[in-house]
Amino acid sequence: MCVRRGWPYRRAVIDDLPCTLYLLVHDEAAEGPYDRSRAALLVRAAALIDLALRGRLQEQGGRVTVCGTE
Repeated sequence: MCVRRGWPYRRAVIDDLPCTLYLLVHDEAAEGPYDRSRAALLVRAAALIDLALRGRLQEQGGRVTVCGTE
């Protein structure tokens, strides 16, 4: 817990790129993503980027697969 100007507050950090991007494309009025097809592609791409940055992707026979566990 951090204290700022005497008031306690909690700071949540999302360390999950796909989740963060989904929250960015979420439209509260529509109660879902602003553009579902583009949001789906964006979240999938973010998931691949997240796995690549964590070193959890490998190529097997010309296909990319997930490897290892965290």
